Amino acid sequence: RIMHRHYTMRSYDNLWDESVNRRKTLILSLLGVAILVVYFYFAFTSKPFFAELLSIIGSFAVWEAADSILLERPRLRREHRNILQNIKQLIEFIDDDPNQTKTLNSEERPDEEPSDAESEASEEKLSQTDI
Repeated sequence: RIMHRHYTMRSYDNLWDESVNRRKTLILSLLGVAILVVYFYFAFTSKPFFAELLSIIGSFAVWEAADSILLERPRLRREHRNILQNIKQLIEFIDDDPNQTKTLNSEERPDEEPSDAESEASEEKLSQTDI
């Protein structure tokens, strides 16, 4: 259950990162295109220094948007797929007796703590194996 919660939280974090990436891409794209439109207006006027400054800023914004789309988004999606695989994984608890195997899905772990008799029995078993 702890692992399931951990990967569920990582999944939510990853979804948040994807939404931030989507907003960042949209804002940088629109800002870059708007600045480049202003650049083309000033390129034909008498302010070449200001126009070149706008060209650099607009190109940088568009480049960062492309970087978000082409590099960051596939990485975030790949991480999300890996997290979902970890949420659905099957965990096997193997006892010392090779004939007994307990298999639990990460969602099906018992919430209750072991009883005192079970914990004492397991402590005795551990102390016997150490001797």
